[in-house]
Amino acid sequence: MSEVLVPLRVAIPLESLESFAGTGDDEFIDGLEKIIGRPFPLGFIEEVRVQVELAFVKDLKPVPGIIELLAKVAGVDIPMCVASNSSVDEMTFKLGCTNLLPYFEGRLFSARDVPRLKPSPDIYLRAAVQMRVEVNIA
Repeated sequence: MSEVLVPLRVAIPLESLESFAGTGDDEFIDGLEKIIGRPFPLGFIEEVRVQVELAFVKDLKPVPGIIELLAKVAGVDIPMCVASNSSVDEMTFKLGCTNLLPYFEGRLFSARDVPRLKPSPDIYLRAAVQMRVEVNIA
């Protein structure tokens, strides 16, 4: 996202971005606008989303060896899922770009469906229940 801020002549320290871990899109955007001291131009966020999606289609690649690993894990019936702050639609898109979606279809869990986003454990606990995996909380 740093490249899309260049035309706005904005530099945001990495530490500032890290402080938004576990926030939703609206809170993130509001926080960035406070940091830069003004609202983003009309249509800016939508344009950023389009640019990010285009970059994903063009450049997003699976980690080398992950497809082979997932195939082996699937072959021995180990429960696998994705638990993310992203929406199910976003996960579907991203996993589709990397050809990983077939390994996780029907097993995508969004933190948007639980009370608190990550780093809260809510989404992991929901995913574990849905996947029928025992959770031991010490």
